[in-house]
Amino acid sequence: MKYISVILFLFMLLFIQSADAQLLKIGVGGGLLSLQSPNYYTNNISLTNGNVDAYGLKNNYQFGVEAKFNLPLFPITPVAFINYGILKGTGSGDYTGYQTSLSIFSIGAEAEYFALPFPFMRPYVALNISENNFGKLEIEAPSGATLDSPTLSRLGGGIGIGAEITIPPVDFDLSAKYNVFNLVGKNSGEKSVNAFSVSLMLLFQ
Repeated sequence: MKYISVILFLFMLLFIQSADAQLLKIGVGGGLLSLQSPNYYTNNISLTNGNVDAYGLKNNYQFGVEAKFNLPLFPITPVAFINYGILKGTGSGDYTGYQTSLSIFSIGAEAEYFALPFPFMRPYVALNISENNFGKLEIEAPSGATLDSPTLSRLGGGIGIGAEITIPPVDFDLSAKYNVFNLVGKNSGEKSVNAFSVSLMLLFQ
């Protein structure tokens, strides 16, 4: 978390120093979040003698907010963001039905490079880092009994492409990104948690 705090603090200094000439955009929206790995998150729910082999987390989406700092004469646009991902699954194991859930709360910073602007559209490529808090991984049986795992935090990163699109009188930010949520700080034997996301944000300025 300290790394993210330092970066956000530096962004804030840039914002204060260029406040007279800077344009700030706030985005609010959401989209789809598709886990790619590990297999015990993505495979269909499976239990063996009461032990969970896979969680079937396939019905996933996320909500988020972002702040874009458009600095004059600076080729990179700094972005601060907060995302909340909700992952759910349903399935059966040991001849009965189960429901699973996991949340991922992310706060981070992104650098966006805009190139080849077109009328009504500004495409960009992006790199980001984030602090990701994994909520309890829960599985609920029809009887009402639940199993869950401890919460944990990891440092992650991602890459992506996107575009700011103007459809008067509103602006949108459409993006597709690939993130590794636990790039740094994994325990021994811990699998990487990778996800692909598509988001649409409504921009205000």
